[in-house]
Amino acid sequence: MLKGEEAKSEKLGKERLTICKLCSANAEKFKLLVIRKAAMPRAFDNVLTKDIIWKLNSKAWMTATYFMEYLQKFNCVMGH
Repeated sequence: MLKGEEAKSEKLGKERLTICKLCSANAEKFKLLVIRKAAMPRAFDNVLTKDIIWKLNSKAWMTATYFMEYLQKFNCVMGH
């Protein structure tokens, strides 16, 4: 940087994401649980809704409630 030039700075993105993936002992896959700070992005609207369970949390953290709901859905699918 030369004398008289302004320093440019950019803020780092604060996007956070938590992803949880379950599978059975037989390698049967289950939907991803994705926890974000905001709702599902419009770019993904109607594209990934079948493959991903989207949840919202202000800090994108896994909560006990989210985990229990996810685990119960997994148990229902595996109990077929």
